[in-house]
Amino acid sequence: MQKGFVKQLVLLSLFIAMATILTIIEGRIAPLASIFMGMPVKLGLANIFTLTTLNMFGLKSGFAVGVMRVILASLLSGKFLSPVFYLSLGGAIVSTLSMAIAMKLFNKHLSNIGISIIGAITHNLAQIAVVIYLLDTRLAAISQPLLIALAIPTGIFVGISTNFITKALNGAKIAGK
Repeated sequence: MQKGFVKQLVLLSLFIAMATILTIIEGRIAPLASIFMGMPVKLGLANIFTLTTLNMFGLKSGFAVGVMRVILASLLSGKFLSPVFYLSLGGAIVSTLSMAIAMKLFNKHLSNIGISIIGAITHNLAQIAVVIYLLDTRLAAISQPLLIALAIPTGIFVGISTNFITKALNGAKIAGK
């Protein structure tokens, strides 16, 4: 095996593990948000590792981190193949693809913060689409303006965090496609 491949595999494994842990923690905290928001809300902190992976290794690896963290978190929390699993999976797939497309099309014009905001908004849109499909109701769309308003500051936080992590890994000469 090549040294670069092993280094990438180790980093991806760490990113999947950290993203999975953040997903599980957010899942435990989300019901508390329903006290204030009227619905469970997650910040999407695990997307820090999806976006970092997209920056460092590209779409295939970013997609692997996004999907694997959803699968592992749902298995560990007992929610595999439940509606929550499908909500998370739909959001992860759409947001990862949208961030990758935005990076490709607007790389010179958007920072990680802008890319992350796009990911957060498309994640919410995908989850609403899944809710509408699963429940056969459009009532879920009523919450969309609030979710988009929340997606912007969380997208900013995820983008800033991604900048710090990517810079630290590049400075330590750990990163690289």
